[in-house]
Amino acid sequence: MNILFISNNFELTNSNGSGRLNDLVAYLCSEGHSVQILASTYNYLTGRIDGKYKKRLFTIEGDDKCRVIKTWTYDGYHKSYTHRTIAFVSFIASSIIGQFRLKGYDVVFVGTPPFFLGIPAFLASRRAKVPLIYEVRDLWSDVAVEMGLLRSRVVINAIKWTERFLYSSSRVIVTNSPAFAPFLQDLGVPSEKIIYIPNGVNLDQFNIDKVSADIRSRLDIKDELVCIYVGSHGRANNLDYILNAAKALVSDKRFKFLFVGDGNYKKMLVERARSEGIVNSIFLEPVPKKDLAGYIRASDVGLATLLDTPKLRTTYPNKVFDYMACGRPTIVAIDGVIRSLVEDSGCGFFVDPNDPAELVAILKSVVNDRENLKRMGERAFRYLRENFDRSISTKQLAKTILENGGRSIGG
Repeated sequence: MNILFISNNFELTNSNGSGRLNDLVAYLCSEGHSVQILASTYNYLTGRIDGKYKKRLFTIEGDDKCRVIKTWTYDGYHKSYTHRTIAFVSFIASSIIGQFRLKGYDVVFVGTPPFFLGIPAFLASRRAKVPLIYEVRDLWSDVAVEMGLLRSRVVINAIKWTERFLYSSSRVIVTNSPAFAPFLQDLGVPSEKIIYIPNGVNLDQFNIDKVSADIRSRLDIKDELVCIYVGSHGRANNLDYILNAAKALVSDKRFKFLFVGDGNYKKMLVERARSEGIVNSIFLEPVPKKDLAGYIRASDVGLATLLDTPKLRTTYPNKVFDYMACGRPTIVAIDGVIRSLVEDSGCGFFVDPNDPAELVAILKSVVNDRENLKRMGERAFRYLRENFDRSISTKQLAKTILENGGRSIGG
């Protein structure tokens, strides 16, 4: 079978480390199938566009087994939400044109956010008269409304209509969180059309023993309890919450806070830490997935935060699974399904996302009990291996695609 993937980002060389789509593509190709990926030109890790793609409408890479068509994308992903939207829209327009560079395919698979990606995916599906499989990775438009980023009723209604149309046009809808189903059903999606398949973690990638002591030495970290946050630095990530806790602990030399990643709020966060003298906080540039384990293993506990909104409570943040894969406990300031996972597995703590004093209290209570943190980290890894091994979820997702592709629709 030939599968078409439409994705915001895909790197053929996978030099940044294995992502879910890379693992899925590799597995499908190993099973004798061929794939095409229609992707944008920006690098998800840095938000920037490599020079080899600039000023080119199309760039075709790979071979007949794995063919990647990258189409022109506006260079401004991390500047602001407005610029990010422009980047998304530019890719949608160029990907529609880029479909004329595709070869024959039997099924279309698209993962969102943003929901805009469903538009070129729907057109590609109808153009070839093949099924569309739609993966919902978060409730992006609902979160934007909750955060006040979308306020126009006309725009909101247009988005909700488009979402309902795309859902009804899909043969299957895949979710990576069990909490998404009720929201999709409220939009009229039948329950039998929804399949929950978690992202999972590539355990081999995180099982490599990185020299974490070197990282601590390079960052001038000695015996401090290191709390790490990895991922996007945006408004929804609520990183001021962590900085508030770090500020409260700044005179206590037993703690360090490590921020790894990028986003349109990062400059503001760095400036706040500098101007307010929050010297126990270290900000680092994004780290490729293949190197991330070293930084997590150099830390003692992982942090996961989001703004406290109903829709954000439905998410399974990937960073939590990265921490678990490295055998580190997690402190989650997110109520909802990820809180339940962390508490039920005994691999971390929940703290009130609106009260950083709770984070301060938890850190003070565990700083002199590293053995307990170690035991929690061991439980985290065991739970992850038993429930979120990506080698299993990759096969489940491939099976879903293959079982629902290959049969023509319409005409």
